[in-house]
Amino acid sequence: MKRVCLPQRRRDTELTANVRKLAGLIPDASEAGDPAIGPAFGLSLTKSKVDPVGLRTVIQFVLICTLACIDARSFGAEFEVYGNIKYSPSGYSPYYFFYHVYVNDCKWAIFLVSDLASSRRVEEFSSDGDYIYTLDHQDTNLTASFQLGNYASANQNSWIGNLYRPGFPFKVLESEVTMLFYSYASSCYLNSSSNGMIGSVLFQPNDLKRGDSLSPALVIKSHSPPFLPDRIVWFDDLKKHQTCLLEVSAFTNVDGMQLPASVSLLRFFEDKTNILSTFESHVSNVKSFCSLQFFKPEIPGRCFIMDNRFSPPELNAPPIIEITTNTWPSIEESKLQPGYEVV
Repeated sequence: MKRVCLPQRRRDTELTANVRKLAGLIPDASEAGDPAIGPAFGLSLTKSKVDPVGLRTVIQFVLICTLACIDARSFGAEFEVYGNIKYSPSGYSPYYFFYHVYVNDCKWAIFLVSDLASSRRVEEFSSDGDYIYTLDHQDTNLTASFQLGNYASANQNSWIGNLYRPGFPFKVLESEVTMLFYSYASSCYLNSSSNGMIGSVLFQPNDLKRGDSLSPALVIKSHSPPFLPDRIVWFDDLKKHQTCLLEVSAFTNVDGMQLPASVSLLRFFEDKTNILSTFESHVSNVKSFCSLQFFKPEIPGRCFIMDNRFSPPELNAPPIIEITTNTWPSIEESKLQPGYEVV
């Protein structure tokens, strides 16, 4: 089953357009007493009983609330972003990646590509709403540009995958992926977060000891669809010092959407003053549709998958499963694996 379809325009926004049109066509006070107007809005009105100004206010309020709900959930929720990242660890030479991001409402996929000395590493992180998946492999063809779904030159023994519970990509050490997630795919997650606690940015294996780590954070969102963060400041557990800073310095507007064009992520030393590492993302292309049809990655061949969907107290270690088909394991199948060790 192919994951990529021909480019399609994002979902029809006729409903949104109609609500805007209605909001602009609400009758003025002189017309509000017309008996034909009430039934049009599902109301039973007569000239002698209607309050024209009150009716206009009520209808405007209902339409504005409806429009806000439509905008918050669906307007501009489908797009693609392409760009590059420069990672600058303090005291070391920078590393470079390029990326593709696909967003369709609450579903998303991030492809991170890095060219090594003799191969190309392709990492996929995605969510279909049921689970979060990671899948990466080595590609031996460095002459051709990266093409989604083209595995002709993939090293068939290099496929490694992970399965996680839905929501936030916990246990992902690739900070650049977390940066891209918050920059472009976090609307649904941030809408469901509470108490000022959101997923942490991980940088090193020791960070994994905290499990599904949440950190105190201040999130400032854009006022324009699709309502992505303009700035996020993460703090230590005592909320005394900032540990990370994500900030959008430039935007691009496409088809009614305001999307980040330049984003930086800073990590600070433990002394909370100097910068430990910097990630800088710059967009090269944006599309106002999503050509990715399926958000569960394809498994082209033999692959080892670590299943992280179980709660930490349930297992000593997550099971590692060897897959020889293109089907991701169910929870029941993972529990039958030798690596599934119940505490």
